[in-house]
Amino acid sequence: MRKSDELKMLARSGIQPRGLSRAQAATYINVSPPTFDLLVEEGVMPRPRKLRGRKVWDRLDIDAYFARIPYDDGTTADPAASTSSVWDRVSL
Repeated sequence: MRKSDELKMLARSGIQPRGLSRAQAATYINVSPPTFDLLVEEGVMPRPRKLRGRKVWDRLDIDAYFARIPYDDGTTADPAASTSSVWDRVSL
């Protein structure tokens, strides 16, 4: 079975691969591989891990880095808001 077929089977089953190739990592954040390379160089995206000499990006690392990217108005997500309960913000 080809690797692309295996990935399609995982996608259909709802399982997301944890380790991504360069092209997959770029697709995951909706940019081209050369743009992804620049984002890695700039520290906007994480560096890859080495797995038997192969570069692999951790999807969870990408998620964490992506969450730090500012919104178009320059603001960033409030980490406290995402970890606190909605009830913490209710005034009685």
